[in-house]
Amino acid sequence: MALHLFREGDLVCQQSGGPEMLVVATADCLMGEELVAGAICVWEFEHRLFERLFAQHELAPVRYNRRRNNRDTFDKIPGSQDGEPWTPLHF
Repeated sequence: MALHLFREGDLVCQQSGGPEMLVVATADCLMGEELVAGAICVWEFEHRLFERLFAQHELAPVRYNRRRNNRDTFDKIPGSQDGEPWTPLHF
């Protein structure tokens, strides 16, 4: 498993420049025969929405998403009667 530098909600840009992009998911991806950390990013340009998978080492942070809780903890659904656990969506 590759080391992920970014998480969902972080704002990034390519190290070579370009628009700010929102990380919507992370995944391990193969580049050649090497397994690297990847980030699926979305951005808007001229009223069009774009989406692409980048290797995380190609990206630079703009702003990390502020989180109220530790990244590895799961909260209960607010207002749930039986305390059913909240499960995130994975891509």
